[in-house]
Amino acid sequence: AAPTEAAAMRPRTVPIVPGDEAPHAWTRPVSCSHIHAETLLGFLQQRKERRIDCWSLPYTLCYFALLFALVLCHFSQRTVLRLTDAVARDLPLPQLETEYPSALLAWLGNRAEAPRIGRSNNVVGGIRVVRQAPDISIPSVLCERNPLEILGGTKPAVCAPGLLSNNMSQWLLWPLQRQDAALAHEAMQKWWPSGEAQGNSDCVKVTMLAHNPRLNYYVFCNLGLCAQGAGFTELERSFTAFNSAPLWLDAAGDWDKGTAEKCIMIFDVVFVAMYVTLAALHFVRFLRSLCRTRCRCSLRSLGIWMFLDAVIVAVSVLLTVTYFY
Repeated sequence: AAPTEAAAMRPRTVPIVPGDEAPHAWTRPVSCSHIHAETLLGFLQQRKERRIDCWSLPYTLCYFALLFALVLCHFSQRTVLRLTDAVARDLPLPQLETEYPSALLAWLGNRAEAPRIGRSNNVVGGIRVVRQAPDISIPSVLCERNPLEILGGTKPAVCAPGLLSNNMSQWLLWPLQRQDAALAHEAMQKWWPSGEAQGNSDCVKVTMLAHNPRLNYYVFCNLGLCAQGAGFTELERSFTAFNSAPLWLDAAGDWDKGTAEKCIMIFDVVFVAMYVTLAALHFVRFLRSLCRTRCRCSLRSLGIWMFLDAVIVAVSVLLTVTYFY
């Protein structure tokens, strides 16, 4: 009995009641054995949530490592940069900016019977040149679509060609011979009878699509030239490269391409399963928190980690929808 009495007289660390001003928020040495049931349950619940947060840390690290790897594999930024840089270096951008519109007409005149731009990039059809008002923005994609259209299950309508009337749009088709393509070139020369830009309203948009058969990528080139009042020409340019046959466009065919494609598709499934599981676990945890607090849940009671995981899930869903779009 002596050791038991000595142990009973030793100071013990027990939870204190909320609101007690102490150096430590939850524990302090006391000599009494009185413990409030509500305080003890709160303390145990906090320890449980901390243990869950500790398990979620390696889970989050693995998630971001997998996300980084999939972004590199799917979007192929190195290939995109090489293709767009090859097309940009084949365009006389400094001359177009300083000698507009004569440099533009000279460059377009040399595009007849020229099927390639850059190295191994075949021009699809030709070059479209449109004279437009300065208040019209230059689109960065071929056809504007709402990403949510893929969730409806309906096939998107074909984009309208958007050709302007009054001889303000011309196509320079490279398969035509020079004498045939000269008709479109002469029509564009009439836009500048004096050979010089005509004030602030003189704006031209040049669009071109090229295909690289070796890499199976498309490159979309968009140039905007607009003359300013002081003789300065504003040049806007955008180059976009994208895979013509991305993964999951034809799942059965993509699976048979090779080992690398199979590994990427497996990692895609694991990635989706990870954030779906994370969302389900936190949803159950949120419901339990509502039941425990009698529907008086707050952001502070949920915890910062749960809020960050909710942001991760939302961003993951957005990335998935954007990729499939």
